[in-house]
Amino acid sequence: MQIKQELPQFKNQATLIITTGKQHAIIYLAKNGEIDKLNEIQVETPTYSDREGHFERRSKNLNIGSGSVYEDDNKEKIIKDFIKKIEKEIKKFKDIKQLYCFCPDYMKNYLKEVIDKNIDKSKIFIGNHTDKHPFKLLETINEN
Repeated sequence: MQIKQELPQFKNQATLIITTGKQHAIIYLAKNGEIDKLNEIQVETPTYSDREGHFERRSKNLNIGSGSVYEDDNKEKIIKDFIKKIEKEIKKFKDIKQLYCFCPDYMKNYLKEVIDKNIDKSKIFIGNHTDKHPFKLLETINEN
């Protein structure tokens, strides 16, 4: 798609733009006045057949406490799997030297580690922008 003239054109310098949520990412490539959606990454939340790990404590017909053991480990595993998929996509573009990433605050450190290993110049913007049009992303880049 052709980039509007008032937005960054990325002349002679291909740039990756990644926008992520918790389990969803979209990867764009901007170069020479064009921006194209390259890939979309989606990590599904595992479903359990029953209440695995769920426990309750009862005494004299009163519920004293309950909880689920599997939830916290599950969240960390989902994020790590998601980051691995993003890293795999970034590695496909060895000639890319610049990257802009839009991500939630809790994902920033995971992504920064992956990006710094693979890309020379990068900037991370905080927030979930996966539902925004690519021109809105470019406007944010232009303002900063």
